[in-house]
Amino acid sequence: MVLLPASFFRKTLLALALCLSLGHARPKEDELRLEVARQWAEKGEYDKAVQELRVYLGEHPDSPEIYARIGGLRMKQGNFKLAGENYKIALAKNPNLAEAREGLAMAYEKAGDKVRAEEERKKLHQLPKQPAGAPAAKPGNPKDTSAGNPPPRQGAPAVPRDAAAAEAVFSPALDSIPSKGAEGIYAQKEFLEALALYRDNKTDAMAGALRRCLAKTPGHPGAYYLGGVMRYEKGEYAKALFNFKRATAYPDRGFNSYFYMGRIFQRQERFPEAIAAFEKYLALTKSEPGRKQAEAYLAQMRGGAPAKQEAAPEAQAQAEAAGDTAKAGEGKRGDSASAETREAHPPATPKTPAEEAKALVLGRDGSFFFLIPDNASPSGRKLQEAYDLCKKEKFEKAVNTLKETVLNYGGSDNAEAANIDLASVYLRLGLWENARDRINDYLGSASGDSAKYHDAARYISAMANLGLKDGEKAEKALLKIKPGSGEGKDAATGPSREEIDYRLSQAGELLQDSKKWSAYLEKAYASAKEPARKAALAQQLGFLHAKYGGSDRAMDYFRKSMIDCKDPALGELCAESQLRLADMAFRKKDWKGAMNQYRQFAAKYPNHKESAWVHYQMANIYKLTNNFESALNEYKRVIDNYPDSYWASQAKWKREDTIWQKEYEEVLD
Repeated sequence: MVLLPASFFRKTLLALALCLSLGHARPKEDELRLEVARQWAEKGEYDKAVQELRVYLGEHPDSPEIYARIGGLRMKQGNFKLAGENYKIALAKNPNLAEAREGLAMAYEKAGDKVRAEEERKKLHQLPKQPAGAPAAKPGNPKDTSAGNPPPRQGAPAVPRDAAAAEAVFSPALDSIPSKGAEGIYAQKEFLEALALYRDNKTDAMAGALRRCLAKTPGHPGAYYLGGVMRYEKGEYAKALFNFKRATAYPDRGFNSYFYMGRIFQRQERFPEAIAAFEKYLALTKSEPGRKQAEAYLAQMRGGAPAKQEAAPEAQAQAEAAGDTAKAGEGKRGDSASAETREAHPPATPKTPAEEAKALVLGRDGSFFFLIPDNASPSGRKLQEAYDLCKKEKFEKAVNTLKETVLNYGGSDNAEAANIDLASVYLRLGLWENARDRINDYLGSASGDSAKYHDAARYISAMANLGLKDGEKAEKALLKIKPGSGEGKDAATGPSREEIDYRLSQAGELLQDSKKWSAYLEKAYASAKEPARKAALAQQLGFLHAKYGGSDRAMDYFRKSMIDCKDPALGELCAESQLRLADMAFRKKDWKGAMNQYRQFAAKYPNHKESAWVHYQMANIYKLTNNFESALNEYKRVIDNYPDSYWASQAKWKREDTIWQKEYEEVLD
């Protein structure tokens, strides 16, 4: 049986799709090209994505949006000079393409040219507003002068076409159902004056009227709303966000605040918050154009899948406890202030078949489950030779040596063991079916307990079924195994009690049975003897209980995993567990407990890869407890010490928002 790599089938399918499209209109082929580019970008293969877009440009040389997209990919690679050149080409073709103008400003800033960056931002703010009813921009149309869309997150899907079309005709500012007329504080002269100025496109003149309105009625939701719209249209997103958070009570149009907040969060790449804001907007709006636009943005952030994605139970519970309905589990660390949630499961396991097989088959000491009953005999020396070849990853030679042992020494213990060892090598190579078939042949010729190495064979059979994602068969095989006693001649032929329970927990995971998964893993933890192994199992139990909402039990197991942290070999595990404890304390709004954990982490692991996150969270705690000076200092520490990190970019927004909150009395200045 010849196994072909998954990449072969992907390339074949793409080639087939291209062939099938030859008989159809060019747009179908163009869409496929853009889709392939998007998929490469999602995988971080930016050069390949750029190559696809270049081919697209061969058919559409006048498409400024594609040059802007290539600029975004070059930004992602850190090649700011090349990114800038692509943005310049896009702007030469369409001077009003906001996506390219904003990208060029950022490229200049990253390259250290703040003067040019500021000049580009001024040009961005001076771009003409697109009139209502204007046609949507069409890729490749050099005559198009629309402002375009703000730059999407690199690696995310392009804005769906219905989003671009909707944005061209929809502005949420004054969008509402017909009202009976202004009443109460919304009939005040100052507020109506500001509203009239906005309708007359005299945005710069609104501030004075709004200040007078707020002086007369502090906390006026309508004034905050119009102030937010004013700041948003000037590109002052932090100030706009502050206003919109206080404008949702405006009965006539306050629901539009959620739309604006969604767009601001989306620009800031705070996608869980953006999703939550758009979902709140959809629950309140009766505007069909607004609904289409919000749904298009949601589809963009969710990778083209508009259907609501469910969060892990524990993450959803945490969000609800914090009064936040943002989607959890986005792969970033958690922050109930920003709704960026850290995943409630362990870091991703190896993904390639070979890496997955290695993780599954190798023993605790890095060795195979490999039997050599008698290594002094000629057949035993052959088995030892095969084992040594495996350690050098010369698997083909090892397989041949084992087959020779089976053929030439039939009837011996070593020949019988060679069948088990062959299956073990197949497992290491990810050849699950080969391993299963080899074991089935062995057990079939010596059924049940009459097989000398029946426990070892059932163990290998279970491993093969785990590799094949068949939890039911794996569990069945594991439950038949008698654990090795650790004594006597045949002690090495069967796995230990802890090993069996651990593998049973993997079967429970495949069965999606959280009770079995948890129970088996707890048994493995109880029977483990070696400290590092016990710590690793405790941490896995922490991940498991966190995933299914058992926060207190999760925290207890994370603490247990840190018992032997003086051992240098456990440094990485202990650091991760301490971060989990800090993050969970933060989500429970235990600010003191979270701060203590983050501070201890910062002191123990000053050079850890998550240091930027830790200081960012400390700043968030200061901000949430109204210690604004300390928050500003801590955000600045993140920006200065970790300038290239994701959290430095978030700290810039948070710091500006903190300054704005600290000086909220001058909300419209």
